Amino acid sequence: MVARQVYNLSPSLSHMLGKRELTRPAAMKEFWAYVKQHELQDPKDGRIIHSNQEMRGVFQVDQIGLTQVMGLIFKHLEKKPEQPNQL
Repeated sequence: MVARQVYNLSPSLSHMLGKRELTRPAAMKEFWAYVKQHELQDPKDGRIIHSNQEMRGVFQVDQIGLTQVMGLIFKHLEKKPEQPNQL
């Protein structure tokens, strides 16, 4: 079984999500939880997310289309340095 890569989050995304490191799927899950908690999804068109002040500070956009989400989040993920195997 292959372990999922864990990434360090950028300081701004870390502050927004309240996490320092996540896998890509977990980062997406936390992002959507944030969107739902703050009711940022457009009620008429669920494919549109309206940025609040904090999200605007992270992604520098007023609204996010569904197809943009992954690209915007992945820009804020940094691979963790390889840890040497310990015997």
